[in-house]
Amino acid sequence: MVYFRLLASPIQGLVVHRREKVKYSVIFGVVEVNSPYLWHKQEGWGVRPVVKKLGIKHKERSIAVKRALTDFGAEESFGQAAKRFQEHYGWTVERGAIRREVEEIAFETEYYVEKRLLALETKFTNFQFMLDYAHFKQHLYQAVEAMELEPSWRDIWLH
Repeated sequence: MVYFRLLASPIQGLVVHRREKVKYSVIFGVVEVNSPYLWHKQEGWGVRPVVKKLGIKHKERSIAVKRALTDFGAEESFGQAAKRFQEHYGWTVERGAIRREVEEIAFETEYYVEKRLLALETKFTNFQFMLDYAHFKQHLYQAVEAMELEPSWRDIWLH
């Protein structure tokens, strides 16, 4: 595709249509990154290489920041988590941002767990049946042993 070729080597005809500064949160603070929008006039298409290649979007957070916010927010109140984050990393995050981050991770986790459980449920349905049958068979053996039948009848029931 043309976009991947663009990122590997420059293409003739691309001009900077507009330059925007993208604010991206990393563990050391908020970083502003130039994110030019490149436009190809003759073919009528454009691309933003910073978004396509680096995955950096405006007002997003790095994985490390998301992890820290989620860890602090899960352990204590969101207000206390904001104070703790500021103590650890030296820059402030609003408690509402921590709440949104924790909720987003919680929804993703819930979806992942449900998906995994559904896969396991379908995979082990036969296994559960085999366990139920083995449990039933064990109780059958105990009942037959308790009936004190003659040895010949006991052999018929147990085999």
